[in-house]
Amino acid sequence: MAVAYLPILPEMQKYCTFSTILEQGELTVLMKRPQESATGSGLLAPFNKTVWLFVLAAVISVGPVIYTFATFRAKLWNKPDSENFSLFSCVWFVYSSLLKQGTNIIATTDSTRILIAMWWIFILILTSFYTANLTAFLTRPQFTLPINNVQDILRKGYQWVTYKGRTIDLVLSEFHDVEDLNLLNVTRWKDNYITSYEYPVNDIFNALEKNKLFLGETHYLKTLIFENYINKTRQHLNHRDRCTYVIMPNTIYLINKAFAFPINSTLKKLFNKELITLMASGIMTREKLRKLPIAQVCPLDLRSTERQLSIADLSLTFKVILAGYMIAMIIFVLEILINWLVKFYKRRKKIGRKSDRTFFCKWKRKSNDSLIPQLVYTTKNQLFDKRNIQLPFSNIPYDIVQGKKYCINGRDYYIVFDRYGDQRLIPIRTPSAFLFQYTA
Repeated sequence: MAVAYLPILPEMQKYCTFSTILEQGELTVLMKRPQESATGSGLLAPFNKTVWLFVLAAVISVGPVIYTFATFRAKLWNKPDSENFSLFSCVWFVYSSLLKQGTNIIATTDSTRILIAMWWIFILILTSFYTANLTAFLTRPQFTLPINNVQDILRKGYQWVTYKGRTIDLVLSEFHDVEDLNLLNVTRWKDNYITSYEYPVNDIFNALEKNKLFLGETHYLKTLIFENYINKTRQHLNHRDRCTYVIMPNTIYLINKAFAFPINSTLKKLFNKELITLMASGIMTREKLRKLPIAQVCPLDLRSTERQLSIADLSLTFKVILAGYMIAMIIFVLEILINWLVKFYKRRKKIGRKSDRTFFCKWKRKSNDSLIPQLVYTTKNQLFDKRNIQLPFSNIPYDIVQGKKYCINGRDYYIVFDRYGDQRLIPIRTPSAFLFQYTA
Protein backbone atom coordinates (compact mmCIF):
# COMPACT_ATOMS: atom_id res chain seq x y z
CA MET A 1 0.00 0.00 0.00
CA ALA A 2 1.25 3.51 -0.87
CA VAL A 3 0.02 6.24 1.49
CA ALA A 4 0.78 9.36 -0.55
CA TYR A 5 -0.79 11.74 -3.03
CA LEU A 6 -0.07 9.72 -6.14
CA PRO A 7 -1.21 10.82 -9.60
CA ILE A 8 -3.95 8.69 -11.09
CA LEU A 9 -2.64 7.66 -14.48
CA PRO A 10 -4.45 5.15 -16.72
CA GLU A 11 -1.19 3.35 -17.45
CA MET A 12 -0.67 2.65 -13.72
CA GLN A 13 -3.96 0.83 -13.20
CA LYS A 14 -2.48 -2.45 -14.43
CA TYR A 15 -0.03 -2.35 -11.51
CA CYS A 16 -2.26 -1.03 -8.71
CA THR A 17 -5.68 0.26 -7.81
CA PHE A 18 -6.49 3.73 -6.46
CA SER A 19 -8.64 4.99 -3.64
CA THR A 20 -11.22 7.73 -3.87
CA ILE A 21 -9.92 11.01 -5.31
CA LEU A 22 -8.28 13.07 -2.58
CA GLU A 23 -7.42 16.22 -4.53
CA GLN A 24 -6.93 17.61 -8.00
CA GLY A 25 -3.33 18.56 -8.56
CA GLU A 26 -2.60 21.69 -10.58
CA LEU A 27 0.63 21.86 -12.55
CA THR A 28 1.78 25.37 -13.36
CA VAL A 29 4.90 27.47 -14.00
CA LEU A 30 7.21 29.43 -11.71
CA MET A 31 9.22 32.20 -13.36
CA LYS A 32 11.22 35.29 -12.57
CA ARG A 33 9.00 38.35 -12.22
CA PRO A 34 9.25 40.55 -15.34
CA GLN A 35 10.06 44.22 -14.95
CA GLU A 36 7.17 45.35 -17.17
CA SER A 37 3.72 44.04 -17.90
CA ALA A 38 3.24 41.92 -21.01
CA THR A 39 0.44 44.21 -22.18
CA GLY A 40 3.02 46.93 -22.72
CA SER A 41 3.03 50.47 -21.49
CA GLY A 42 2.43 53.90 -22.87
CA LEU A 43 -0.23 55.26 -25.18
CA LEU A 44 -0.76 52.02 -27.11
CA ALA A 45 -1.65 49.92 -24.07
CA PRO A 46 -5.46 50.52 -23.98
CA PHE A 47 -6.00 48.61 -27.26
CA ASN A 48 -4.41 45.44 -28.55
CA LYS A 49 -2.68 45.05 -31.88
CA THR A 50 -5.79 43.93 -33.76
CA VAL A 51 -7.80 46.98 -32.70
CA TRP A 52 -5.02 49.34 -33.72
CA LEU A 53 -4.78 47.70 -37.14
CA PHE A 54 -8.53 48.14 -37.69
CA VAL A 55 -8.34 51.79 -36.60
CA LEU A 56 -5.45 52.39 -39.00
CA ALA A 57 -7.38 50.73 -41.83
CA ALA A 58 -10.42 52.90 -41.10
CA VAL A 59 -8.38 56.12 -41.09
CA ILE A 60 -6.75 55.22 -44.41
CA SER A 61 -9.92 54.07 -46.20
CA VAL A 62 -12.61 56.52 -45.06
CA GLY A 63 -11.08 59.55 -46.83
CA PRO A 64 -10.97 57.94 -50.31
CA VAL A 65 -14.46 56.48 -49.73
CA ILE A 66 -15.94 59.92 -49.06
CA TYR A 67 -14.11 61.38 -52.07
CA THR A 68 -15.26 58.57 -54.39
CA PHE A 69 -18.85 58.74 -53.18
CA ALA A 70 -19.07 62.55 -53.53
CA THR A 71 -17.41 62.55 -56.98
CA PHE A 72 -19.60 59.74 -58.31
CA ARG A 73 -22.74 61.42 -57.03
CA ALA A 74 -21.78 64.77 -58.59
CA LYS A 75 -21.21 63.11 -61.98
CA LEU A 76 -24.36 61.02 -61.70
CA TRP A 77 -26.56 64.06 -61.10
CA ASN A 78 -24.53 66.21 -63.50
CA LYS A 79 -23.67 68.74 -60.81
CA PRO A 80 -19.89 69.01 -60.72
CA ASP A 81 -19.97 72.04 -58.41
CA SER A 82 -22.30 70.58 -55.77
CA GLU A 83 -19.57 68.96 -53.63
CA ASN A 84 -16.26 69.69 -55.26
CA PHE A 85 -14.06 67.88 -52.73
CA SER A 86 -10.46 67.02 -53.46
CA LEU A 87 -8.87 63.81 -52.25
CA PHE A 88 -6.46 65.71 -50.03
CA SER A 89 -9.29 67.65 -48.36
CA CYS A 90 -11.17 64.40 -47.63
CA VAL A 91 -8.09 62.78 -46.11
CA TRP A 92 -7.42 65.89 -44.05
CA PHE A 93 -11.04 65.85 -42.85
CA VAL A 94 -10.65 62.27 -41.58
CA TYR A 95 -7.44 63.13 -39.75
CA SER A 96 -8.79 66.35 -38.23
CA SER A 97 -11.98 64.60 -37.09
CA LEU A 98 -9.88 61.94 -35.38
CA LEU A 99 -8.27 64.71 -33.32
CA LYS A 100 -11.63 66.51 -32.90
CA GLN A 101 -10.58 69.53 -34.93
CA GLY A 102 -12.49 71.59 -37.49
CA THR A 103 -12.48 71.19 -41.26
CA ASN A 104 -13.36 73.17 -44.37
CA ILE A 105 -15.56 70.44 -45.90
CA ILE A 106 -19.24 71.38 -46.02
CA ALA A 107 -21.59 68.58 -47.04
CA THR A 108 -24.61 69.78 -49.02
CA THR A 109 -26.26 66.44 -49.80
CA ASP A 110 -27.93 64.04 -47.40
CA SER A 111 -25.90 60.99 -48.42
CA THR A 112 -22.57 62.72 -47.79
CA ARG A 113 -23.85 64.09 -44.50
CA ILE A 114 -24.71 60.56 -43.37
CA LEU A 115 -21.20 59.35 -44.26
CA ILE A 116 -19.61 62.18 -42.31
CA ALA A 117 -21.99 61.71 -39.37
CA MET A 118 -21.20 57.99 -39.15
CA TRP A 119 -17.49 58.77 -39.07
CA TRP A 120 -18.05 61.30 -36.27
CA ILE A 121 -20.01 58.72 -34.25
CA PHE A 122 -17.22 56.18 -34.76
CA ILE A 123 -14.62 58.70 -33.58
CA LEU A 124 -16.74 59.63 -30.54
CA ILE A 125 -17.07 56.01 -29.39
CA LEU A 126 -13.44 55.17 -30.14
CA THR A 127 -11.99 58.16 -28.30
CA SER A 128 -14.30 57.61 -25.32
CA PHE A 129 -13.16 54.00 -24.88
CA TYR A 130 -9.53 54.96 -25.43
CA THR A 131 -9.62 57.78 -22.88
CA ALA A 132 -11.32 55.61 -20.26
CA ASN A 133 -8.95 52.67 -20.75
CA LEU A 134 -5.89 54.89 -20.79
CA THR A 135 -6.94 56.53 -17.52
CA ALA A 136 -7.52 53.15 -15.90
CA PHE A 137 -4.24 51.82 -17.20
CA LEU A 138 -2.17 54.74 -15.96
CA THR A 139 -3.82 54.88 -12.53
CA ARG A 140 -4.40 51.17 -11.76
CA PRO A 141 -2.45 49.07 -14.24
CA GLN A 142 -3.06 45.32 -14.40
CA PHE A 143 0.14 43.34 -14.49
CA THR A 144 0.18 40.42 -16.91
CA LEU A 145 2.78 37.76 -17.67
CA PRO A 146 4.20 36.97 -21.11
CA ILE A 147 3.04 33.33 -20.82
CA ASN A 148 -0.41 32.01 -19.95
CA ASN A 149 -0.46 28.50 -21.41
CA VAL A 150 1.65 25.82 -23.07
CA GLN A 151 1.33 27.46 -26.49
CA ASP A 152 2.93 30.67 -25.17
CA ILE A 153 5.89 28.69 -23.85
CA LEU A 154 6.40 27.09 -27.26
CA ARG A 155 5.83 30.24 -29.29
CA LYS A 156 8.22 32.38 -27.25
CA GLY A 157 10.84 29.66 -26.88
CA TYR A 158 11.10 29.52 -23.08
CA GLN A 159 13.25 26.68 -21.75
CA TRP A 160 12.03 24.89 -18.66
CA VAL A 161 13.23 22.47 -16.00
CA THR A 162 11.48 20.27 -13.42
CA TYR A 163 12.16 17.71 -10.72
CA LYS A 164 13.55 14.44 -11.95
CA GLY A 165 11.11 11.59 -11.39
CA ARG A 166 8.17 13.78 -10.36
CA THR A 167 4.76 13.96 -12.03
CA ILE A 168 5.63 16.12 -15.04
CA ASP A 169 8.86 14.26 -15.74
CA LEU A 170 7.01 10.95 -15.47
CA VAL A 171 4.17 12.03 -17.75
CA LEU A 172 6.48 13.44 -20.43
CA SER A 173 9.03 10.63 -20.40
CA GLU A 174 6.88 7.53 -19.87
CA PHE A 175 3.40 8.35 -21.13
CA HIS A 176 2.66 10.04 -24.45
CA ASP A 177 -1.12 10.31 -24.48
CA VAL A 178 -1.16 13.84 -23.05
CA GLU A 179 -0.89 15.93 -26.20
CA ASP A 180 -0.61 19.36 -24.56
CA LEU A 181 2.28 18.38 -22.33
CA ASN A 182 4.08 16.44 -25.05
CA LEU A 183 4.55 19.73 -26.87
CA LEU A 184 6.79 20.88 -24.02
CA ASN A 185 9.48 18.37 -24.97
CA VAL A 186 10.51 20.74 -27.76
CA THR A 187 11.62 23.51 -25.38
CA ARG A 188 12.93 21.37 -22.54
CA TRP A 189 16.28 22.42 -21.07
CA LYS A 190 18.39 19.55 -22.31
CA ASP A 191 20.15 17.36 -19.72
CA ASN A 192 19.09 19.58 -16.82
CA TYR A 193 17.04 18.36 -13.87
CA ILE A 194 16.38 19.38 -10.28
CA THR A 195 17.51 16.61 -7.98
CA SER A 196 17.87 18.45 -4.66
CA TYR A 197 14.77 18.13 -2.45
CA GLU A 198 16.05 20.04 0.59
CA TYR A 199 15.33 23.71 1.22
CA PRO A 200 16.70 26.09 0.15
CA VAL A 201 16.57 24.65 -3.34
CA ASN A 202 19.24 26.84 -4.89
CA ASP A 203 19.14 24.91 -8.16
CA ILE A 204 15.60 26.13 -8.81
CA PHE A 205 16.44 29.77 -8.09
CA ASN A 206 19.61 29.59 -10.18
CA ALA A 207 17.60 28.28 -13.12
CA LEU A 208 15.04 31.08 -12.69
CA GLU A 209 17.79 33.71 -12.65
CA LYS A 210 18.85 32.41 -16.07
CA ASN A 211 15.32 33.16 -17.36
CA LYS A 212 14.33 29.50 -17.31
CA LEU A 213 10.93 28.20 -16.19
CA PHE A 214 10.30 25.72 -13.40
CA LEU A 215 7.31 23.41 -13.80
CA GLY A 216 5.73 22.05 -10.64
CA GLU A 217 2.59 21.76 -8.54
CA THR A 218 0.87 24.95 -7.46
CA HIS A 219 0.90 24.10 -3.74
CA TYR A 220 4.61 23.36 -3.75
CA LEU A 221 5.41 26.54 -5.69
CA LYS A 222 3.42 28.66 -3.22
CA THR A 223 5.35 27.11 -0.35
CA LEU A 224 8.62 27.81 -2.15
CA ILE A 225 7.77 31.48 -2.72
CA PHE A 226 6.55 31.95 0.86
CA GLU A 227 9.75 30.61 2.40
CA ASN A 228 11.83 32.74 0.04
CA TYR A 229 9.73 35.78 1.02
CA ILE A 230 10.31 35.12 4.73
CA ASN A 231 14.08 34.90 4.27
CA LYS A 232 14.20 38.18 2.32
CA THR A 233 12.00 39.88 4.91
CA ARG A 234 14.52 38.97 7.59
CA GLN A 235 17.13 40.70 5.45
CA HIS A 236 15.05 43.93 5.62
CA LEU A 237 14.64 44.22 1.86
CA ASN A 238 11.98 46.34 0.17
CA HIS A 239 8.63 44.82 -0.66
CA ARG A 240 9.34 44.67 -4.40
CA ASP A 241 12.75 43.10 -3.81
CA ARG A 242 11.18 40.34 -1.75
CA CYS A 243 8.83 39.23 -4.52
CA THR A 244 11.29 38.40 -7.29
CA TYR A 245 9.39 35.32 -8.48
CA VAL A 246 5.82 34.83 -9.61
CA ILE A 247 3.49 31.92 -10.40
CA MET A 248 1.56 31.77 -13.65
CA PRO A 249 -2.16 32.09 -12.77
CA ASN A 250 -3.33 29.48 -15.27
CA THR A 251 -2.58 25.78 -15.05
CA ILE A 252 -0.94 23.72 -17.76
CA TYR A 253 -2.27 20.35 -16.61
CA LEU A 254 -4.78 18.96 -14.09
CA ILE A 255 -4.36 15.53 -12.57
CA ASN A 256 -6.26 13.67 -9.85
CA LYS A 257 -4.41 12.21 -6.86
CA ALA A 258 -5.21 9.37 -4.47
CA PHE A 259 -3.76 6.54 -2.37
CA ALA A 260 -2.58 3.39 -4.14
CA PHE A 261 -3.42 -0.20 -3.15
CA PRO A 262 -2.35 -3.54 -4.53
CA ILE A 263 -4.69 -5.08 -7.04
CA ASN A 264 -7.64 -6.88 -5.39
CA SER A 265 -6.67 -5.46 -1.99
CA THR A 266 -9.28 -5.70 0.78
CA LEU A 267 -8.07 -2.47 2.38
CA LYS A 268 -9.49 -0.25 -0.32
CA LYS A 269 -13.07 -0.23 0.99
CA LEU A 270 -11.99 0.39 4.57
CA PHE A 271 -9.76 3.31 3.69
CA ASN A 272 -12.21 4.84 1.23
CA LYS A 273 -14.85 5.14 3.95
CA GLU A 274 -12.51 7.06 6.26
CA LEU A 275 -11.00 9.14 3.47
CA ILE A 276 -14.41 10.30 2.32
CA THR A 277 -15.19 11.42 5.88
CA LEU A 278 -11.93 13.34 6.15
CA MET A 279 -12.47 15.00 2.78
CA ALA A 280 -16.03 16.02 3.60
CA SER A 281 -14.99 17.55 6.92
CA GLY A 282 -12.20 19.59 5.28
CA ILE A 283 -9.51 18.26 7.60
CA MET A 284 -7.22 17.17 4.77
CA THR A 285 -7.51 20.52 3.00
CA ARG A 286 -6.79 22.35 6.25
CA GLU A 287 -3.70 20.28 6.95
CA LYS A 288 -2.46 20.85 3.43
CA LEU A 289 -2.72 24.65 3.71
CA ARG A 290 -1.63 24.85 7.35
CA LYS A 291 1.86 26.16 6.59
CA LEU A 292 0.69 28.80 4.13
CA PRO A 293 -0.68 32.22 5.16
CA ILE A 294 -4.27 33.18 4.51
CA ALA A 295 -3.27 36.22 2.45
CA GLN A 296 -1.68 35.63 -0.93
CA VAL A 297 2.09 36.02 -0.87
CA CYS A 298 3.72 37.84 -3.81
CA PRO A 299 0.63 38.06 -6.03
CA LEU A 300 0.79 38.80 -9.71
CA ASP A 301 -0.16 42.44 -9.12
CA LEU A 302 1.80 43.88 -6.21
CA ARG A 303 -0.84 46.62 -5.83
CA SER A 304 1.56 49.44 -5.22
CA THR A 305 -0.16 52.48 -3.70
CA GLU A 306 2.08 54.89 -5.60
CA ARG A 307 1.71 55.30 -9.32
CA GLN A 308 4.03 57.75 -11.06
CA LEU A 309 4.30 57.99 -14.81
CA SER A 310 7.66 56.87 -16.12
CA ILE A 311 9.41 57.62 -19.38
CA ALA A 312 8.15 54.29 -20.73
CA ASP A 313 4.55 55.47 -20.36
CA LEU A 314 5.11 58.66 -22.36
CA SER A 315 7.88 57.52 -24.69
CA LEU A 316 5.51 57.30 -27.65
CA THR A 317 4.57 60.98 -27.21
CA PHE A 318 8.17 62.09 -27.58
CA LYS A 319 8.68 59.73 -30.51
CA VAL A 320 5.67 61.23 -32.32
CA ILE A 321 6.96 64.78 -31.79
CA LEU A 322 10.46 63.84 -32.93
CA ALA A 323 9.14 62.02 -36.00
CA GLY A 324 6.93 65.01 -36.87
CA TYR A 325 9.85 67.43 -36.68
CA MET A 326 12.04 65.16 -38.79
CA ILE A 327 9.37 64.73 -41.48
CA ALA A 328 8.73 68.49 -41.54
CA MET A 329 12.47 69.16 -41.89
CA ILE A 330 12.79 66.68 -44.76
CA ILE A 331 9.81 68.24 -46.57
CA PHE A 332 11.27 71.72 -45.99
CA VAL A 333 14.58 70.70 -47.57
CA LEU A 334 12.73 69.16 -50.52
CA GLU A 335 10.74 72.37 -51.01
CA ILE A 336 13.94 74.41 -51.07
CA LEU A 337 15.51 72.01 -53.56
CA ILE A 338 12.46 72.00 -55.84
CA ASN A 339 12.23 75.80 -55.71
CA TRP A 340 15.91 76.11 -56.63
CA LEU A 341 15.52 73.65 -59.51
CA VAL A 342 12.51 75.54 -60.88
CA LYS A 343 14.34 78.85 -60.76
CA PHE A 344 17.42 77.31 -62.32
CA TYR A 345 15.35 75.85 -65.16
CA LYS A 346 13.62 79.17 -65.80
CA ARG A 347 16.92 81.03 -65.80
CA ARG A 348 18.46 78.55 -68.24
CA LYS A 349 15.40 78.73 -70.44
CA LYS A 350 15.50 82.51 -70.38
CA ILE A 351 19.07 82.71 -71.68
CA GLY A 352 18.22 80.26 -74.46
CA ARG A 353 20.04 77.23 -73.15
CA LYS A 354 18.26 73.93 -72.80
CA SER A 355 18.61 72.28 -69.42
CA ASP A 356 19.97 69.04 -70.84
CA ARG A 357 23.25 69.35 -68.99
CA THR A 358 23.70 68.29 -65.43
CA PHE A 359 22.95 70.90 -62.81
CA PHE A 360 26.21 70.33 -61.01
CA CYS A 361 28.73 70.68 -63.81
CA LYS A 362 31.46 73.26 -63.42
CA TRP A 363 32.30 75.58 -66.27
CA LYS A 364 35.92 75.52 -67.26
CA ARG A 365 37.40 78.92 -67.72
CA LYS A 366 40.65 79.63 -69.50
CA SER A 367 41.18 82.96 -67.79
CA ASN A 368 39.33 85.67 -65.97
CA ASP A 369 39.38 87.79 -69.12
CA SER A 370 37.03 85.39 -70.88
CA LEU A 371 34.23 86.52 -68.59
CA ILE A 372 34.57 90.16 -69.69
CA PRO A 373 32.44 90.94 -72.75
CA GLN A 374 34.47 92.29 -75.69
CA LEU A 375 33.40 94.85 -78.26
CA VAL A 376 34.02 93.81 -81.87
CA TYR A 377 33.41 95.29 -85.26
CA THR A 378 30.79 93.70 -87.44
CA THR A 379 29.07 94.36 -90.70
CA LYS A 380 25.43 94.39 -91.53
CA ASN A 381 25.57 90.97 -93.18
CA GLN A 382 27.34 89.44 -90.18
CA LEU A 383 24.89 90.73 -87.59
CA PHE A 384 22.63 87.68 -87.38
CA ASP A 385 24.88 85.15 -89.07
CA LYS A 386 26.44 83.08 -86.29
CA ARG A 387 28.49 81.03 -88.71
CA ASN A 388 30.74 84.01 -89.44
CA ILE A 389 31.08 85.04 -85.80
CA GLN A 390 34.33 84.10 -84.13
CA LEU A 391 34.71 83.63 -80.43
CA PRO A 392 36.23 86.58 -78.59
CA PHE A 393 38.97 84.45 -77.07
CA SER A 394 40.15 82.84 -80.35
CA ASN A 395 41.52 85.49 -82.73
CA ILE A 396 39.82 88.74 -81.72
CA PRO A 397 42.21 91.12 -79.98
CA TYR A 398 41.34 91.90 -76.39
CA ASP A 399 42.59 95.50 -76.51
CA ILE A 400 39.49 96.68 -78.39
CA VAL A 401 37.35 98.60 -75.93
CA GLN A 402 34.74 99.99 -78.28
CA GLY A 403 33.35 99.11 -81.68
CA LYS A 404 31.40 100.59 -84.47
CA LYS A 405 27.92 101.64 -83.67
CA TYR A 406 25.15 99.99 -85.60
CA CYS A 407 21.63 101.31 -85.94
CA ILE A 408 18.83 98.76 -85.55
CA ASN A 409 15.22 99.92 -85.65
CA GLY A 410 16.28 103.48 -85.02
CA ARG A 411 18.51 102.71 -82.02
CA ASP A 412 22.30 102.47 -81.68
CA TYR A 413 23.82 99.25 -80.32
CA TYR A 414 27.23 97.76 -79.61
CA ILE A 415 27.66 94.06 -80.36
CA VAL A 416 29.36 91.93 -77.67
CA PHE A 417 29.90 88.23 -77.08
CA ASP A 418 29.12 86.49 -73.81
CA ARG A 419 31.06 83.57 -72.35
CA TYR A 420 29.01 81.06 -74.33
CA GLY A 421 29.94 82.66 -77.65
CA ASP A 422 26.51 84.19 -78.25
CA GLN A 423 26.23 87.76 -79.50
CA ARG A 424 24.44 90.36 -77.43
CA LEU A 425 23.34 93.92 -78.18
CA ILE A 426 24.12 96.79 -75.80
CA PRO A 427 21.85 99.80 -76.33
CA ILE A 428 23.52 103.21 -76.50
CA ARG A 429 20.99 105.78 -75.45
CA THR A 430 22.76 107.66 -72.69
CA PRO A 431 26.41 108.28 -71.80
CA SER A 432 25.99 105.94 -68.85
CA ALA A 433 25.58 103.03 -71.26
CA PHE A 434 29.38 102.92 -71.67
CA LEU A 435 29.60 101.72 -68.08
CA PHE A 436 27.40 98.70 -68.85
CA GLN A 437 29.02 95.32 -68.18
CA TYR A 438 27.12 92.35 -69.55
CA THR A 439 27.46 89.42 -67.17
CA ALA A 440 24.85 86.98 -68.47
